[in-house]
Amino acid sequence: MDLYSDGFDWIDSNHYGDLTAEYIYIYYDGMPLTFSARNEKDEWFWCYSLGLNDEKNADMYLIIPVSCDNLYRFETGKISFLDMITKQQNVINLVYWYFDDTFGEQLIKVDEMDFLLPKQGIYHIPY
Repeated sequence: MDLYSDGFDWIDSNHYGDLTAEYIYIYYDGMPLTFSARNEKDEWFWCYSLGLNDEKNADMYLIIPVSCDNLYRFETGKISFLDMITKQQNVINLVYWYFDDTFGEQLIKVDEMDFLLPKQGIYHIPY
């Protein structure tokens, strides 16, 4: 997997449709941690791993609808990780990817999130 992969089917979200991961920005041990995805309507999303849930039986991801312009601004180091999470939408999707290959999802309000988020001033370094 690399930044310019051919994409891979990720999930079929109840809220955003069938998502295909397009560009992997950060991955670890073969798992994408931060990446962009696109659905069948050609809408773009920025996906961010929050790590394991409290029960340690699922990976958690935020799926955030983004404009192509803001996605490009992230890719070129002009929008921080925190701003990609908190300044795009008022409500975003939280996905639980369980270790038995099932998933659950829920919409959450950005101002009510209770997760450890990146600090302000951390940016993607363009290749």
